[in-house]
Amino acid sequence: MFTVLHPFPGCAHNFFIDKSELQGLMVQIWSRGSQAIYYKKSHHLPLRPSRTHDGMFEIPHEQLAKGSDPITVDMEEGGL
Repeated sequence: MFTVLHPFPGCAHNFFIDKSELQGLMVQIWSRGSQAIYYKKSHHLPLRPSRTHDGMFEIPHEQLAKGSDPITVDMEEGGL
C-alpha cells in the first residue's frame, strides 16, 4: 500500500495500534524547512488513539503531555 500524507498542523499521529502484529515500513520524506515534533518515551505510554478520516490514528496532545517530552527537530535541508 502506498499512501501520501499531507501536513496536519497540531496533530500527533500514530501509525499502528496493535504492536503484537506490527508488520510495516514507513518512509517519511521531509521537504526543506520541515519541522517535526517527536515525543521522547511516548512508546512507553498507554495511549488511546482515535481513527481519523484518512485511516491513521490521532493521539490527543493531553495524553502525550503526561509522561513524554516534546523534541522539536528542524530539517533545514529536508530529510528521509
